[in-house]
Amino acid sequence: MARVDEDARRSGPGRWLVGAGLAAAPIGVIGLTMLGWGDRLPDPMPSHWGRAGRVTETVALSSLVTVVTVLGSLGTLLAIGGAVGRRLPHQARRVLVAVGTTVSAFLAGLWVVTAWLSLDLTDPRQAGAPTWHLLVWLVGCGLLGVVAYRVTPSPMWPAATGLPPADALRADTGQLRDGGWRESYRLPRVILAAPLVLLVTAVVLTLATANVWVGLLLVVLAALLTPLCFGRLVLNQTGLRVEFGPWAWPALRVPVAQIARAEPTEVAAAEWGGWGYRMQGGGGRAVITRSGPAVRVTLSQDRYLVVSAAEPELLAGLINSLVEESRGSGAGREGPTP
Repeated sequence: MARVDEDARRSGPGRWLVGAGLAAAPIGVIGLTMLGWGDRLPDPMPSHWGRAGRVTETVALSSLVTVVTVLGSLGTLLAIGGAVGRRLPHQARRVLVAVGTTVSAFLAGLWVVTAWLSLDLTDPRQAGAPTWHLLVWLVGCGLLGVVAYRVTPSPMWPAATGLPPADALRADTGQLRDGGWRESYRLPRVILAAPLVLLVTAVVLTLATANVWVGLLLVVLAALLTPLCFGRLVLNQTGLRVEFGPWAWPALRVPVAQIARAEPTEVAAAEWGGWGYRMQGGGGRAVITRSGPAVRVTLSQDRYLVVSAAEPELLAGLINSLVEESRGSGAGREGPTP
């Protein structure tokens, strides 16, 4: 199992606690709003709105508070498990903190929106349907999850040692000048159709519910997903970078110092559970845009990255030659060329 070096294992305990604290904060919000609004809320509370925007189901106030608190606390416990689980892979810990925070925020947001719409009502069926609240609620959950992920410490992997084997592919690194080597990619058409499906669903829901905010939420989601279906592979003197979207953000960066070697391979999306950015146990990651030709980049600490590539032999050769040059051993060493 790939491990972070000892300095990284000791670094950032406070940042792990901050991540866990972000997951616990929404549960505190539930308690504070209940203390501040409790005497202004009806009992029972609205729990479901129909197509016409009218309340069709209600639930006891105590039951609603209990459900959102218990389920939200499960998210908090998940985040705490990631924060303190030193035996878990480093990246898995960060994901657990982010997911746990998102779950906690989702349940707290559900409570806050419902309570906000019910303030000072004597009849819960008079509560208006959520509109812009949906957008703020769900976008806020996602943003808090991203913040929780970013606040946890990034792994500090040691540099790779040695040089690529003599029989590994080589290529002229002169191609890396003027911005580096680049290759554009796009995900399969079936994935590209997902934003279109969201847009159609948005229109249907808007017409069926007469609630434009439901449709707008799906439109925003489609707008966020569409750019991620396209991207670029970039190799320059600093290392390999996988850029997502037209603004090159987010991006997956692999410093040349962490690369041991590269070799062409074949990748099957089914073996990784689909397309896009994938993770496996044992330190494996992949960016799969299609099944077929790819490059396997071996990194320090037995980690590896697999990326789909139209010219895997060329990319592998460039990476191996770049690794040698970066370690001052490029001159006079040759290998097979693609």
